[in-house]
Amino acid sequence: MKIKRLNGMFTISTQVDPDKIGKLAGLGYRSIICNRPDDEEPGQPSFRQIDAMAKQHGIVAIYLPIVLSDLSDVQKNEFSAAIEVIPKPIVAYCRTGARSAALWNDFDARQNDYTGRERRRKSAQDIAPLTQVAQTGAQLSEPRDSDTVNGRPLSAREAAYIARFATRAQAG
Repeated sequence: MKIKRLNGMFTISTQVDPDKIGKLAGLGYRSIICNRPDDEEPGQPSFRQIDAMAKQHGIVAIYLPIVLSDLSDVQKNEFSAAIEVIPKPIVAYCRTGARSAALWNDFDARQNDYTGRERRRKSAQDIAPLTQVAQTGAQLSEPRDSDTVNGRPLSAREAAYIARFATRAQAG
């Protein structure tokens, strides 16, 4: 598992190893986004395995599988909505990290209104090797009513959004 921190709230990774989720929790990560379809490759861990381990460590796991050649505006919007509402910091993964990085770049461009050369320059400047998340002393636990996003309580919409993806993953 190789990870790259893009900024203070978002990191991309190759396939997440279920046995390393505890380490991610120890580094302070609060959410995982899976951009890799199940059964894409023989022997890859399923999202259900990732989700089960994430829950054990108090991490929210979201299943948003994509194929870059079929990437739709709906998928881009779902990714953007997830970034807005799930607890941070976030690790997003696929086989190589490329799909997760492409989705992040689209989100970042929309949020910051970057275009062309300016966007490419900003993206290149933001990519850096993962460094240890500062120890805050925060205790991670299962998501609950008192959880916050960007310093405020989860809204009913945000909680419903997280529940929707949990339900989708269980049905898949």
